[in-house]
Amino acid sequence: MQVNSTSASLQQRQFTGTGSIGGIHLPDFSDPYVFTGKKSGTSDAEYNHQIVEQAYKDFAQGKFQNESADFNKLMKKYTSEVSPDRKGIITSGLKAVAKNNQKVLQPIDLIATILEGKVKYQKLPSGNSEYMEFYDKNGEMVATYSNNGWTMYTTNAEAARQTEMCTIYNEAWRNAKNGVPLQSDVTCSSESEEGTFDVKA
Repeated sequence: MQVNSTSASLQQRQFTGTGSIGGIHLPDFSDPYVFTGKKSGTSDAEYNHQIVEQAYKDFAQGKFQNESADFNKLMKKYTSEVSPDRKGIITSGLKAVAKNNQKVLQPIDLIATILEGKVKYQKLPSGNSEYMEFYDKNGEMVATYSNNGWTMYTTNAEAARQTEMCTIYNEAWRNAKNGVPLQSDVTCSSESEEGTFDVKA
């Protein structure tokens, strides 16, 4: 499993039944692959223990990384600790576009500054086609919207966090495969090889 740490696309798809702003359906923020900032209060030590336990559980069930729904849930929780507020950025961005309701056809005809970042908006010559880019306060693109649907992009902090989780998980999964008993007090070796993963929508 691999992920490109440079603005990796998490998904591109249409969402329905999620509510809409200005006629555009919102992403499903409960989706395992749509991360938005959320602090859980879980310590790194607690997370390490959960990740190792998940690796052993997945090995016992013949699963690896995103083949496991529980792995995906834990990855979302772990990553969301450092995620930008995608929900806030997208929601306020769509409201800004709807409020301005631009009809002109120049490329990127609206650049709106919003609470946690900015949105760039373009209405294409077909009349109905729209394209939007959403950026966080660090200037990293976090999502785009077009008539083909939503695409989510990984920030550098999210990619680093995901790599951390996979490094811990992969080491534990190998230990499980090699018959090493699960320890009740687990620590992660700093010399673990760097793990990579592939996020599939």
